[in-house]
Parts: sequence; C-alpha cells; structure tokens
Amino acid sequence: MSTDVNPDPPARPGVSPAALAAVAAAVVALLVFFGYQTLAPKVYAPPVPPARRNANEDAFQAWARQRYKDTAGNWSKLPPEDQQRFMTASRGKGKFLFDSLKP
Repeated sequence: MSTDVNPDPPARPGVSPAALAAVAAAVVALLVFFGYQTLAPKVYAPPVPPARRNANEDAFQAWARQRYKDTAGNWSKLPPEDQQRFMTASRGKGKFLFDSLKP
C-alpha cells in the first residue's frame, strides 16, 4: 500500500498588508470612540425651575376642601353640579379626587 504524501502543502496567499492596516485602523478608531464616549465630560441641560402653582388651582383646592367638609366626605351628598366640576377637573376621576381630600 503506497500512499503518496505531499510534504509541502500548496502555499496559501497571506493577508495583504493594506487589509491588515485597515483592520488595525478600524480597531483603533473603535477604541478611541468608545473611550471618548465613556470618559468625555458629560454636558447636561440646565435644571428646570419648579412649576409655580396657578391661582385657579389654589382656588379649586380651597373650594374642594370646603365641599369635602360640607358633605362630611360623602360623595353622594354632593350636588350633581359639584360632582361634574370634580369630574371635569380630574378628567373623569372625580370621586377619587374627592376621596383624596380626606385629611
């Protein structure tokens, strides 16, 4: 049995120096980009001043607390007009708003 063994395999073409340089440049560029993203100083927007309460909101709160006291916290004792005002002010959740006034 004779096997023909080729001691020298055929030569494969190597990676060209230009391709190797391009890959190395891409790796360096990625490292620089991620390093900058991580270590660069952060610039944040200036803080937003707190919103000031509207005089209408204060008047509504005073009115609502008075209504709560007048009805002793009972929603059913509240006139329909006042119930509707609560519903409008709370976008449909008037009873929850009324109940939240409990001291």
